[in-house]
Amino acid sequence: MKRESVLDFLARAKARKLDPLAMGFTLTTANPLESGSKGGVRILELEVPGRRVPEGIYSNTMVMLISSSSYIRLGRVTVSPVFPLSSKFSLDTSNVKRLSLEKSLVDDELALLLDKETVLIDSGNERVYLEKRRGRWSVRLPRPLHSRHRD
Repeated sequence: MKRESVLDFLARAKARKLDPLAMGFTLTTANPLESGSKGGVRILELEVPGRRVPEGIYSNTMVMLISSSSYIRLGRVTVSPVFPLSSKFSLDTSNVKRLSLEKSLVDDELALLLDKETVLIDSGNERVYLEKRRGRWSVRLPRPLHSRHRD
């Protein structure tokens, strides 16, 4: 193998971007106002924001140690390809009330698999905004990140 062909191959491989959706990823935050997006997914609001969890009650919950005996519950979105290396994906959440997706992620889709629930997508915005109410996800209009407004 010639040195030039190896260098050319390495340059092309380095320039190629891996699609994070095809690989899958997890986005985790303690405070959505201080977090950005990853792979076009953004957590906007937690179900239980900033709640301290007593020691010993955190076995099935993602928590962050904030002192020797105090933990804070985190919000998490796990994005997984439906098939290996496919562009179709599912989302699983924990302690997330509102999230948004870049419109380009779901342009060709009519529905999205979110927490094992099929959610119909109909949004003309740049982003798709989703909210969990009474345990069910639905598309919602965007509202300010700092809003505590209840409908």
